[in-house]
Amino acid sequence: RELGSGSVVADSKQTLLDVYKRQAEEAVVSRDLDRLVVGRWGSVRPGGSGVAWVVQDAEGLIVGPVAEFLRDFAARGNSAGSVRSYAYVLLRWWRWLAAVGVDWDRATAAEVRDLVLWLQLHPKPCLLYTSRCV
Repeated sequence: RELGSGSVVADSKQTLLDVYKRQAEEAVVSRDLDRLVVGRWGSVRPGGSGVAWVVQDAEGLIVGPVAEFLRDFAARGNSAGSVRSYAYVLLRWWRWLAAVGVDWDRATAAEVRDLVLWLQLHPKPCLLYTSRCV
């Protein structure tokens, strides 16, 4: 493109607008990860209907999006032990999203990043009288 045509300037402005828009969409929420408390509500329970494990919320209801993922995961031939492991990871993710006030379908890379940082600051709590940590 010719420098004098104006299209280079227009392209530069559009690129900057795209960058600003992307930054706004990925706006970093400032969270005090040292003081953030993630509740210990919910549980992983034996499932039925072809799924070995399910995640329940604080009221004992099955968490729909997690159940759907675990059903698909099990249908791909993954073992019951793998489904259980994923169920515990997804329970932690669900608890995290509740603690930071983000709906599961609105979570971004910022929530993943902050969860990883939070996990580094807070080791898994262990159940009393067992070696099992959740």
